[in-house]
Amino acid sequence: MSRFSSRVMRNMPNIVGIKHKSHRNDNVGKIFSNKLVNFFATQLRRVECYPEVKFVAPRFADNLEYIHIYSDPSSNTLLPEINPRSLRKMVLSDLSSSFSWKYFRDDENSNKVSFMNLDCLELSFNRIMDDIEAIASRMESIRLGGSEYFNVVLPKLKHMYINGNPVMPEMITSINLPSHMETVTVAETLENLSLCAELNTSSINHLKATLNVDCFDSQETFYRVTNSMFGKASICNKVSLELRNIPFELDVERIDWGKVTELTVGNPITYPQLTRLLPRMTSLQELVVSQFSCNGIEKEMFTVDIESQVKQSLKSLSNSLQSVWFLNIADDGPYDLAALCVQHLLPQLPALLNIKSFYCQAEALEDFAYDYQDYFPHLAYLNIID
Repeated sequence: MSRFSSRVMRNMPNIVGIKHKSHRNDNVGKIFSNKLVNFFATQLRRVECYPEVKFVAPRFADNLEYIHIYSDPSSNTLLPEINPRSLRKMVLSDLSSSFSWKYFRDDENSNKVSFMNLDCLELSFNRIMDDIEAIASRMESIRLGGSEYFNVVLPKLKHMYINGNPVMPEMITSINLPSHMETVTVAETLENLSLCAELNTSSINHLKATLNVDCFDSQETFYRVTNSMFGKASICNKVSLELRNIPFELDVERIDWGKVTELTVGNPITYPQLTRLLPRMTSLQELVVSQFSCNGIEKEMFTVDIESQVKQSLKSLSNSLQSVWFLNIADDGPYDLAALCVQHLLPQLPALLNIKSFYCQAEALEDFAYDYQDYFPHLAYLNIID
């Protein structure tokens, strides 16, 4: 591979873009990409490499437009110097505690960083930072020296993605964003989501959040932060939310998620919980239930004929929900009971257009929809996905 990379460097001297991906344990591939990126660094306009690159080159080309790299925390130089003004998209992954905006400053003596053309910024920080002592040392250095403040300007930024927590939250919250952001995506931690509340912007069109709530996060903090970002008073126009794990039972009565249009629930959720949750989510259009729980449900609850329920004015649970996916049954619950729950929901969702259930046969749903479409006209137009 060393010979091959040498031949590439000798016979293809005008390379301006490199895209190389290999397995993280592929040491040969890692050597290959490291050689090429460092050799051509001063002329590259686009670079995308996985796994990590250990930089030797002191700087990238002044007209670098796109960079997507995984950092190597063992490297003495996390990044070469980069001209921020030419960048249009930047994706930095596996960032360690040593990450700083200093690699992008306008000049050596300046604390200003001007991403004048950057449209998309993605930063992924290590969930488990490299070394507790190194982090403590860096934070103490910042506290004493005050040298880590940078005036970061991104006047054209439209899309931002943050995964994991930076050592210093001010690294994110102090940057100068446009007054309007098209999309902001946050992943993993509740602390990460709370950064959104401090972003220096007036509005976000689409907030995308994926949460793994830590057992150390209090319920009070969970509802305060989520209601702030997902509620009617939020600066977000719409929210897509994936709850991968919550270490406590969801208290529907404490939820104010009026801006959520797409919701995926990873924790088990029961039929009664679902019927209480849906009326509180007035903008919800798409719902994915990963684990449907039949706890506390008896067949006798659904033996009343639908026709008699019509006479009792069966209430609508949601006038906005258009698509529902039921994926699995929690705790290996009975399929027939789960299917009854799904059928019982259909008449109560008048805006529903699409449904997919892995434990309720499409044919059974089609028969149900056909039998009761005279009472609930929306069932005649329901798309049942097999």
